Amino acid sequence: MSKVNADIGEITCAWCSSVVPVRKNRNSKLYVACSNCGQQPLNAQGGQDIILERATIYGAAPKAAPVEPAKNPEPIEKPIETPPEKPRKSSGFSFLDM
Repeated sequence: MSKVNADIGEITCAWCSSVVPVRKNRNSKLYVACSNCGQQPLNAQGGQDIILERATIYGAAPKAAPVEPAKNPEPIEKPIETPPEKPRKSSGFSFLDM
């Protein structure tokens, strides 16, 4: 058996429910090779996604659960520093300087 058509995993056939091999063709597309139902090429992206979801690929690391990002501690509130007020110039009118 050539390296291109070697079994790379297994999947349950959707038609006969037997466990069958998953292979790659020369274009690197996955297909199901059922001895009862025949070759099932699912070349469209949706078909490739279905094979990847349902198949057990040999040597592939299991998908890890998504890791939630660590929460940073609450930032320490720094007191807001306001610049010192500039003294106002006197206008010469006491009622306006208030």
